[in-house]
Amino acid sequence: MVGIFMILSCQFRCYLEPVIVMVSMPLAFMGAVWGRILTGCYLSTPSLIAAAALAGIVTNDAILLVQFVKIHWRLGLGATQAAIQARRDRLRAIFIFSSPTIAGVLPILLETSR
Repeated sequence: MVGIFMILSCQFRCYLEPVIVMVSMPLAFMGAVWGRILTGCYLSTPSLIAAAALAGIVTNDAILLVQFVKIHWRLGLGATQAAIQARRDRLRAIFIFSSPTIAGVLPILLETSR
């Protein structure tokens, strides 16, 4: 985690933005695990691997959004307006990138064997 933080802080040249990106990792992983539990499916090794892959997708998307929020904020928009505009600008690219990966990981995530 420290190594990832150092790499992201060098990339962003800031200490707050890597924290925002790193918070998305465990939240995405917990969401996938809780989704399995709430649907009554057992947690298996393949499903945990797929959940980790989905957390990676969320992390990549968070990096993109943080970068575009930063760009819009520097252009003079407020924090909320910058976030809304970044979401509008990058939603299609994030969807196009994430959809095939999610479709490929989904069969593993839906694995019901122990």
